[in-house]
Amino acid sequence: MAPPPGYPPKHDAPPAARPRDEGDNDQLKVTMADYCAWYEYLLNPHEHNGPARWKIEDTRSGSSEQEVNKRTTDKSAESHPFETWTLTSVLDGVDPQAIYNAPLVFASSSPDVIEPAYNGFSNGYLVSGSGATSTDREAGRTSDTEYEMLLPLITDFMEMRKGWVEPGNDKAHDWEKAWARFAVGNENVFLVLAEGLVAYQASYLQFRRGLDDAVRQLVEGFQNKHEAPDGSSVSGFVWKVVAVASVGAVAGKLVPGWGQVVSLALAAAVAGATEYAKRQVPADLQVQDPGRWADFVMAADTQVRAHMRRFAQDIDSIRESMETRVAAVRDGHLANPPERDESIKDMPPTRREIVPAHLNDGVTRWLDTKVADLTTNCTVYQSAVDTLASADWATPSSVFPEVATARERFASRVRELGQEAVDKHRTAVERLRQYGEDLRWVANNAAANEEANLQIVNNLLADVQAI
Repeated sequence: MAPPPGYPPKHDAPPAARPRDEGDNDQLKVTMADYCAWYEYLLNPHEHNGPARWKIEDTRSGSSEQEVNKRTTDKSAESHPFETWTLTSVLDGVDPQAIYNAPLVFASSSPDVIEPAYNGFSNGYLVSGSGATSTDREAGRTSDTEYEMLLPLITDFMEMRKGWVEPGNDKAHDWEKAWARFAVGNENVFLVLAEGLVAYQASYLQFRRGLDDAVRQLVEGFQNKHEAPDGSSVSGFVWKVVAVASVGAVAGKLVPGWGQVVSLALAAAVAGATEYAKRQVPADLQVQDPGRWADFVMAADTQVRAHMRRFAQDIDSIRESMETRVAAVRDGHLANPPERDESIKDMPPTRREIVPAHLNDGVTRWLDTKVADLTTNCTVYQSAVDTLASADWATPSSVFPEVATARERFASRVRELGQEAVDKHRTAVERLRQYGEDLRWVANNAAANEEANLQIVNNLLADVQAI
């Protein structure tokens, strides 16, 4: 692939200058610089002796055209008794807007907020083990599953209540179990959103690479056609839009670190891992060279439009898959955090309830620290949602409005589902804090009752001694 003779690559042209630099896996900026050079070359036949179209006005037979790849004489300067020859571009009358504008759409299709939002959504408390201490790890108290903090959380709660005799202990255990079930589900919602961002980014990279491959082949077709006989099609040349493979997202515990997620290699590696892989894979699109330069370019332009429509459809498909997965997570766990159960504080009127002396200190040691960690975690989640809201996902495009619309629908849904999960998370943390206060009430009330009972016994003993 090379620019036309005498025309260097136009790296400053908007389709070449504005797209993001995606590294060695993607050469769209270079490809578009060569394409823009060829486009300028073909638009300006007065500057060279290459491809051009002669418009011929004949007083006897009317109008006609003649397209040539190489000009050895200036027909407009020659004497023709009945004819007027006018030099025009081989692209006269056509405007391949899709090829020009598609890179500009991709330039606004990967907002910088995706990476921090992904990192925020995938930084779960139970999943990432962010609350695990070095003591937890040394004691083997973190789980080998993706929920590293679930075992420490449960065992800490059990240690906190150790020695508490029923019935309050049973109620507390049931409430903790319901709370943990909700917390696991809600963190999974955030992971689904993180997966959705991975799938979106992979789709963006794959469709962008498809455009790069397509325009590169078009430029190679320009080179071949430039050397072909006048008016002929390029023998054996087929222009293709590369089929975009289904993109997936990591299942279960997400791959930590955004740097491992954005590469095209990973996008291919994770394909098929989740529901995102069940989307339709578009077939190859082929454009045969019909002979004339304008028809050749516009046939390619038409297929680029189809390519971009599929990009919009793919974004919609990712959003729909994400919604389905969130609904499945909610259906498989508690949809909302458990309500406060103040019956935990009920003290049996006819018998003593044995409450361990360490319960109050246990709440401070084991429960309050988790409330603090989860509150910080909630701030991280909220920051991820706010970060997504700060980007302009609906950058307008008069040529591809469907892409802008699909992007905005996707981002809006991620924000809505994310904010809903944040609100539920915040409520769950507050309920956990209230639960700790209820346990403190039980501990303090039991201690007061014990003190009162002891005083009664002491009074009785004093009365006996007095008698």
